[in-house]
Amino acid sequence: KIESSSQSLVIAAIHLSLLAEQNGRIGELLEQLEPEQYPSIKYWLYKADGPHAEPFVLFLPGHIRSYLACKHNYYMKKEFIQFVSRYVQQYCLKGDRPELFDQFCETCLPYSFTVYSNHLIETGRHRKWVELYLYNGIDPEYISSDEISLINKEDPSLLLPLYTRLVTDKIGSKNRQGYRAAVR
Repeated sequence: KIESSSQSLVIAAIHLSLLAEQNGRIGELLEQLEPEQYPSIKYWLYKADGPHAEPFVLFLPGHIRSYLACKHNYYMKKEFIQFVSRYVQQYCLKGDRPELFDQFCETCLPYSFTVYSNHLIETGRHRKWVELYLYNGIDPEYISSDEISLINKEDPSLLLPLYTRLVTDKIGSKNRQGYRAAVR
């Protein structure tokens, strides 16, 4: 590892390697980058296109957790993930690597929840979408009615686990209002 005082040299070397289109070198240099410096990746992803984004996209899924662990502000983490996910998604769709985008989003949960949820709906992977909501404990009451109706049209049986959890939770509250909601 390179000491923190020379992180600016690593950043400069990555930038120059990006300009010189030396993708192999970028991957090596990213390994030396400290998690506190990962926001620089936002700029490089913004500037890189197509194959030049590859080293950054391949780097993120395996290293993003260290960045998330070093930041304490939820909104900074969410903003970073939402910004970066646009470019990761573009790269993965162009390169026909949807599994890489799934890996990235799953690694970044809960900060990538909205992006991942929208992606699963857009790609018609409704079972995975339901699993995402179940895993995160989201009540159907808080899910967009458009999304619920879309899945209901495709395969209504997919919604059963969501509604089962909702009814179980309402009955578990052991009050009249909860029982009424469970019956509805």
